[in-house]
Amino acid sequence: MKEKNVISWTSLISGYGKHGYGSKAISLCKEMEDEGLAPNDITFLSGLFACSHSGLNKEASEFFNSMINRHNILPRAEHYSCMVDLFARVGQLEEAYSIICRNNITPNASLWGAILGGCLSYGNVVLAETAAMHLINLNPDISVNYTVLGNIYATAGLWHKNCKIRNLMTHRKLKKTPGYSSVDSPRSIYLT
Repeated sequence: MKEKNVISWTSLISGYGKHGYGSKAISLCKEMEDEGLAPNDITFLSGLFACSHSGLNKEASEFFNSMINRHNILPRAEHYSCMVDLFARVGQLEEAYSIICRNNITPNASLWGAILGGCLSYGNVVLAETAAMHLINLNPDISVNYTVLGNIYATAGLWHKNCKIRNLMTHRKLKKTPGYSSVDSPRSIYLT
């Protein structure tokens, strides 16, 4: 690369992160700093995303703290969203929830969706109800939020609550989006 700047470094970091190479993305951040370039808020966002999608919660916490304490960059909702997503993915749901509660951010569907997804994976019914309530208040017409909560209830054996969610969906005229699979062969793609 002829000219290395914060944009080119951030692009590399983002690319590695999107393809599951979180450790490589973080090492590129360090390499960038070693070459005398200061990361910006987008660089940190890319690094946090990389950590989130690679399960690197210790590295993400260090990276997040470095952004604030060493580089004096105030986190935006997107930075918090990466941290919430990270903790939800690794099952630290209470930590994810506390990030929303203790910081001066307006929780959006992305934050609550990450919590709800983590609750589905790890079976936290109480927190799932809180997240789903917020998601439904933000946009009552998104059927997937009801479906995920219903699935959490079903997994926990709470069939009466699952029925209530299904009835609520019917009352609101919401349809469950059917799942599908695709099989790719040399001549065509089959959807089932």
